[in-house]
Amino acid sequence: MIPTINREWIKDIQDSVRENIGRMVTFYYSNQTACSLCDTNNLYDAIKDISFNVLCPICKGTYCLDNAVAVEVLARVHWVNDEAITATPGGKYYLGQATLTINIDDLETAQKAQSESGKVVIDDHDMQITKIIPMGFDINRYRVICNNMGDRQTS
Repeated sequence: MIPTINREWIKDIQDSVRENIGRMVTFYYSNQTACSLCDTNNLYDAIKDISFNVLCPICKGTYCLDNAVAVEVLARVHWVNDEAITATPGGKYYLGQATLTINIDDLETAQKAQSESGKVVIDDHDMQITKIIPMGFDINRYRVICNNMGDRQTS
């Protein structure tokens, strides 16, 4: 008799681990929306992809507006090596590369944040996503590889 694998039980265990040891990370990306003034007045030129109203006070004739979107996601955070952790009077200070393990439902958010305009904030560090790797036999989670973009954020 061949034993069967209970995939739902495995996913429940993985979700439980993420809930118990995971932390909230924030994914940032840009979302384009139509200019409300040009859209309601039918001032959009679909052929040239601009507004007929070049003096529009909202979009200045571009028709599309870039809006910053921030999405908080529960993820298991792993800093790549212990050498990148520096103790300070305020606690641990992380540097370098981090790996996130996220739920399959958060893949679209991570992919949007992987664009040039996107970023992830992990433990108050701005991070850039370099890779998104599917994990599991039937892909039930994703590993997100992030590199430090610069200095630590201060509130």
